Order: sequence, then structure tokens, then C-alpha cells
Amino acid sequence: EPRRMSALGHNVWRVRWITFVYSGFWGAVAGLLFVYYHKYIHPTTLSLTNSAEALLGVIAGGAGTIAGPIVGATIVLILKNYVSAYLERWNMLLGLVFVLIVIFMPDGVVPGVRRGWERWTKR
Repeated sequence: EPRRMSALGHNVWRVRWITFVYSGFWGAVAGLLFVYYHKYIHPTTLSLTNSAEALLGVIAGGAGTIAGPIVGATIVLILKNYVSAYLERWNMLLGLVFVLIVIFMPDGVVPGVRRGWERWTKR
């Protein structure tokens, strides 16, 4: 919370800037390793579909958790790699799964499962 940080004497703008630069650095390292591994990059690599799949994975898994993006990426990859072999319109199924996750687990899969587990163990 920015007000609490500034009340404690921290420079909120500086912390945000350092966080932005740090995350940008690791994004650049990931891009560098991608190009180094493939020896070639094509504009379709940065297509809207690939960006949307990454965003769907983060939102579906739970953006506020460490394991959330990993779980979300696993869901997207399973649907992309396995279901697409059987269904031609696997993107529609991905959209349906995403809508169901947003309706029934608005915080994401990981926080939703955690809440369900807490309810189950309190019985």
C-alpha cells in the first residue's frame, strides 16, 4: 500500500521504478534466450494470440500468488497441446474454461482451490 510505505519513510516512486526496471530486465533476458535458442525470430512470435494466452494463464491461475501463473500456464498448455489434437476449435474451449474460472473462481484457480480446501477441512 503506497500510503503506508510513504508513512514509514520509503520512497514509493523509487520502489516502483526499481521493480519496473527489475521485471523489464528479466523480460529482456527471456527474450534474449529465446532468440539465442531459436536463432531466428518472426513477427508472429509476438502475435496477439501468444500474448493473450500468456495473459489468460496468469489471470486464470491467480495473479496474486506465486503458483498461480504456473498453474494457469499449465492449463493453457494442456488445452493447447492435447485438446487441439482432438478439437479443431480448441480456442473456443480455452475461452469457455477461462469464463468458467472467472465466474466461479474470480481470484484464480490457486486461491479458489485454497478457499475450497479451507472450507473442506473446517467441516
